[in-house]
Amino acid sequence: MPVRVKPRFMCLVMAAVVWLLRGWGAAAEPGPVWDGRLLPVEAVAPGMRGTAYTVVQGTKIEPFDVLFLGVLPGAGPAGDLLLVETSGPLIEKTGGIVSGMSGSPVYVDGQLVGAIAYGFSYADHRVGLVTPIGDMLELLDRMAPPETGAPDETASTSRSVPRQVVLAPGELQAAQLAARVPEGTEVLVPLATPLLAGGFGPRALSLIERWASRLPGGPFLTVPTGSRPAGAGQEPVTFQPGSAFGVQLLGGDVDLSALGTVTWTDGQRFLGFGHSFLNRGNVAFAATGASILRTVTSVEMPFKLGLVTGLAGTLAQDRAAGVGGRLGQLPERVWVEVDVVDLDHPMEETIRRFTFWAVNDPWLLPDLITVGVLQALDRGIDRIGPGTARIRFQLEADDLEAPLVRDNMVFSESDVSALALTELLEGVEILTTNPFREAPLRRVEVAARITTEPQTAQIVAVRPTATTVAAGDSLLIEVELQTYRGPREKRAIRLTIPPGTPEGRVSVTVRGGYSTSPSNVVHAELFAEDGVETSEEEIFPALPEGGSLEEQLETFRTRERNYELVAEFYPPFGPLKGPERDTGAEGPTRSVGRKESAADGTTDGASSQPGSLPSDGKPVQARLATDWVIRGSDQFELEIVAPEPSQKAEPAGTGDGTAQS
Repeated sequence: MPVRVKPRFMCLVMAAVVWLLRGWGAAAEPGPVWDGRLLPVEAVAPGMRGTAYTVVQGTKIEPFDVLFLGVLPGAGPAGDLLLVETSGPLIEKTGGIVSGMSGSPVYVDGQLVGAIAYGFSYADHRVGLVTPIGDMLELLDRMAPPETGAPDETASTSRSVPRQVVLAPGELQAAQLAARVPEGTEVLVPLATPLLAGGFGPRALSLIERWASRLPGGPFLTVPTGSRPAGAGQEPVTFQPGSAFGVQLLGGDVDLSALGTVTWTDGQRFLGFGHSFLNRGNVAFAATGASILRTVTSVEMPFKLGLVTGLAGTLAQDRAAGVGGRLGQLPERVWVEVDVVDLDHPMEETIRRFTFWAVNDPWLLPDLITVGVLQALDRGIDRIGPGTARIRFQLEADDLEAPLVRDNMVFSESDVSALALTELLEGVEILTTNPFREAPLRRVEVAARITTEPQTAQIVAVRPTATTVAAGDSLLIEVELQTYRGPREKRAIRLTIPPGTPEGRVSVTVRGGYSTSPSNVVHAELFAEDGVETSEEEIFPALPEGGSLEEQLETFRTRERNYELVAEFYPPFGPLKGPERDTGAEGPTRSVGRKESAADGTTDGASSQPGSLPSDGKPVQARLATDWVIRGSDQFELEIVAPEPSQKAEPAGTGDGTAQS
């Protein structure tokens, strides 16, 4: 299971980064000599000796000795596993098999046997399990015909072999199983995959650890490390058996990469890990080179600490026996740009820009963008706490007539950055999970202006200019607002009664606009505390209504905003008459960087216009943008009567609907 990173370990990481700078551009050392032959499981016998290769510092590939103890039929998720004991100077230095060695190739007389993939936790780290190369080569069937070959060789050993092994998904489960299994049974775990997290603060790093603990693959060991700015120069990457490599999910100002070892390559394709990464099957993740800073000893399980280097290709297969991909061709990525203005900074108009990319995987993308944007907001204001944020985002995707643009204003008494990104993630979810058609996301632009000041206003009273109105007429509603520790303000919103509205009494509600809360938008498992159960509704939130992707996007784009005053009522029961519904849209105001709104408050397509009568149980509605997050509500009774047959309907009340102080 993921290990919580202690503060003293953070210091070790920073010191190790200095080592990397000395030889960052060093080319990979020559790897093992391979004659192209493969050794099948049937040819492996106890006592056979071989050599494995891995990187424990920099990019230099180094050997270590392997003694085969026996074959464990059907013990692995993809078939047989080979029990081995490792030794030699490298193993003495590392303390045994370490996390990050997953994929280290094992050879016998130049014949490739398989990859180091499993080990013991809190036990003898020299002993582990090898995934046979035959099972790993099946991944290539999905890309190209597999390689073949295999002569026979045997030997003997006096070392005892367990009668049975049990594979546990993580160290905690392994410890629990070890107390219950019968004598002669050993419990092993997949080597924990180091998940290198660069550019993240403590809060975002904690989120990544919890997220990784819930992923279907693993186990993962979250390790803080450095990151390389987006667009930084890329040095050439060469894969050899034994080379360290990365599977990169985020790159740029933030970095999230899994670390492993190359098992096999033909110069165009490669295999590694010896076990799954996320066990996702067909994938399109970024494959990179990697440089190892050092190997850290641990009683639980030693592990490698490193950094990814240049992009090398695409990881295309993620299966039980390992991972595989192609070199050269890079996967599709989504570029994210975040501009943050801290209004409490002495230079309040200074924009801090953060740029990163995420792999374009619909299942991972919402969470990857979440942690990346959250880290940008945290760094942009250099704090975590209460405040008000004005946030605007634009999502560009293929097969859309225009980008999806949305802005809103949020106030939080505890964590303004987390609340500010909730609608962004909902927009990403609409594009990635909609049931209508694929719309690959290409670019995300976010602009946020944040202050500690509570820019809120409470509804104190509402005063309509009339309490009896004919269908087709309109009335002006004066709303008195108490701003936070400031003066009282008055705003006027015009509500039009659509022609054809049935006669009768209705209750008109004046309230603040409403947008979805974080628990219903952001993946609940990302922010949930350990041990807290989440419902299916929280994990898979309901998306906006609509019979097409365009309708869903329009509903999302034009729905209420937190800074709007909303006046609404449900028509009385009766025959509904009047023209077809007609919707329009005007741009909203901005709280930080103010823009004038329409005087009658009918901003956005959801607000009612003269001549429109909503259907499907929706209310008649008018909206007015303000400079505050609106809180509270008030009501009044309104009598709707039939218009005079001989007179043209005139608006009830007076006033032009402009804001008053």
